[in-house]
Amino acid sequence: GEDGPTEKEREYLEVIYYLAARNEPVIAARLARWMGVQPPTVTHILAQLEDKKKLIARDARGEITLTPEGFTLAEAMVRRHRILERFLVDVMGMPWH
Repeated sequence: GEDGPTEKEREYLEVIYYLAARNEPVIAARLARWMGVQPPTVTHILAQLEDKKKLIARDARGEITLTPEGFTLAEAMVRRHRILERFLVDVMGMPWH
């Protein structure tokens, strides 16, 4: 639907998911570095994800966590990418990097 996350927002959810899975504190500055963008860009997208779409939450220290809905969405995307990678490796014989 119209209120679903954009492609860009999905990318952020996925990166947040990966960082959280590595037990790294997820903060805006780290996301900016990972995504190769300026912090204001990150701040804007995080605001959208938090306020409008309720896919992330931030605590007093600014650490970002996925809400249950955000987590479900991110996990589905990660799984889809893994399936795609496996497909490309198995079927197409492509290196996975």
